[in-house]
Amino acid sequence: MSLPQYVSTNMAAAITGRSRKAITKLIGNGVLQSHGKTWQRVSLSSLEQLIGHQLTAEEFLAADRRLDARRVAQQSYNRNRRNGGNAPQTEVSNGAF
Repeated sequence: MSLPQYVSTNMAAAITGRSRKAITKLIGNGVLQSHGKTWQRVSLSSLEQLIGHQLTAEEFLAADRRLDARRVAQQSYNRNRRNGGNAPQTEVSNGAF
């Protein structure tokens, strides 16, 4: 599996175990290289320097799975909002994010 050259700040946070705000701060301090202004993408090579090793496909996929609970909750919220508050909300039970 080939990993992307850039990842979102959310993915960078999931990979490092830090908050998205902490990742944004690291970008601002020049510790992490990023691309884009509106939709910031973090360079995978600078992220690997931060964590001290080359990121494996297994680590990348595990971080992506940790974001799944958040995605499900957001989809449920949006569905509920579109239906005028009549759709049931899905709870995030694993405590991720």
